[in-house]
Amino acid sequence: MRVRLRAGMTLVELQVALVVGTIIAAAALTALLSVRRVVEGMLRQAEGERVGGDAIAVLEALGQHLRYPKVLGDTALHGELRIGVGVVCRVTPTTVALTPAFAPLLAAVPPGSTPPLTVLAETPIVGDRLEAYASDSSADGGWRSHVVSGVTLVAASEACGTDGVLVGTTELTRAALRLALDPMPRSLAVGAPAELYREIRLVLYQAGTPGWSIGMRSCVGTRCGAAQPVVGPVRSPAARGLWFRMDPGSSLVQAEVRVAGIDHPFEGSLRASGFTP
Repeated sequence: MRVRLRAGMTLVELQVALVVGTIIAAAALTALLSVRRVVEGMLRQAEGERVGGDAIAVLEALGQHLRYPKVLGDTALHGELRIGVGVVCRVTPTTVALTPAFAPLLAAVPPGSTPPLTVLAETPIVGDRLEAYASDSSADGGWRSHVVSGVTLVAASEACGTDGVLVGTTELTRAALRLALDPMPRSLAVGAPAELYREIRLVLYQAGTPGWSIGMRSCVGTRCGAAQPVVGPVRSPAARGLWFRMDPGSSLVQAEVRVAGIDHPFEGSLRASGFTP
């Protein structure tokens, strides 16, 4: 009787196959982890480039509405930020009212409405400044400065009246600003242009888990409130995350931002108006 042997693997061959398979799997895993590190590094690089570019873009945009800039210790910038423009619709012995307010960051102009005469980036608070053009003033170009001592939002029909001179019938139910000022203007006329300013400070602040961010603090006199986030995260103050330098005799401010994981700084210019010698 003939016995037929079936082909198969010996124990040694099986052990060799397992060793070779383990080596191949380890090599593949090492390559995969290497690729993953490269991809994660590229993503961090791209995110850092985005944050740095956004930070400079935001600072330059703020600079267009900033006046009287002052660099504090190279790491903070103080100044007055324009937060709104408007038109005076009524003047009483105790208050000044502006035409209906439109907040471009919060809402759209209602359908059928006329273009707004008052535009706000922020609702005014006590301590802000109203710059209004007084018709009897010539020495300072007609513009007078008043400190806001009270803020009320009321319907335009109540703030401005219903005569239709500056406020159309479709705008009468919209919100309008009624401001108490110190000092109260003496010769402010209906239709006078006005601008609203807030004293602010751009600083680095610790934003919790993400680390350091660029923030903006609202200030009244020498006292400033808590920082509100603007953009970040960036490097710490010790790593020069935010740095300012002001050209002598001008209002041009050079800004520099550094982001973690990025070797080069991001640079920009804030073209503010007015300067303090």
